[in-house]
Parts: sequence; structure tokens; C-alpha cells
Amino acid sequence: MKRRFVPRALADSLQSRAKRVVRLPEPRLRASEPEELLAWQLRAEGLTFDREHRFHESRMWRLDFWFAGAKLAVEIDGGGWVGGKHGRGDGIERDCEKASHIAMAGHRLMRVTPGQIKRGEALKWILVALGLRSSDTLHRKDCE
Repeated sequence: MKRRFVPRALADSLQSRAKRVVRLPEPRLRASEPEELLAWQLRAEGLTFDREHRFHESRMWRLDFWFAGAKLAVEIDGGGWVGGKHGRGDGIERDCEKASHIAMAGHRLMRVTPGQIKRGEALKWILVALGLRSSDTLHRKDCE
């Protein structure tokens, strides 16, 4: 005799959705080295930001850095050279889905790599995006 699976609640029921939304995991306790470096650079510039900002109500998406006043999200895409999750097919698809939802919400997204953070490029881009630096200073050597 085969057993039949009978779900307790439908997947789309309000009760089931409420459980998924409430049970959001805590932010990561250990941040990566590039995240810590970017946070240090941003603090040195006197900027205020949120880390691990919960972005979506029904998904477990969090933004690495969030500048609420400017509606700017900054995501660090690590592991690109070693086959990390941002460099494989399924990870790229998930990143595209998240980026699309950010855009549909009317926010801006800046994706940066650990190398760009270490070279200081990411900080310059963020300052330009926040209107704190002119974009014509991005490619000049004397402004560093």
C-alpha cells in the first residue's frame, strides 16, 4: 500500500507565507574580508549605511550595503575567479532575479568585486552615486 502525501497547508496560503516571512535567518555573524574593508572605507568617509539590510518581504534576500536616503544598494560579488556562487550558472540566475526585483522597487544597484574594493574603485563609484564626488574625477590620477 502506497502512502499519499497530504500537505498540512497549501504552499500559497497566507498562513504558510506568514511562517516563511517571520522565520528569516539572522544576518551572517562573520562578514567577508572585502565587506569589512568596504565598511571601513565608507566609515572613513563619514557615510552612514545599513549592512545586511533585509530587502524583500517574502524572500530571504539581504543587501550587503544599503544607503536608504539615496536608494542605493551595493552588492559584493565574491568568488568570481574560484568558481564561487556568483560565477556559476545558478548563482548568476539568482543574482539576476534579485537585481531585477531591486530595479522594480525603484532602487539602484551597484555590484562590485573584492578587487575593486581593494583598489578603492568601489568607494569612488559609491561616492559618485551618492552625489558626493563628481564623475569626472573617476579617471584622473591626480584626484586620488
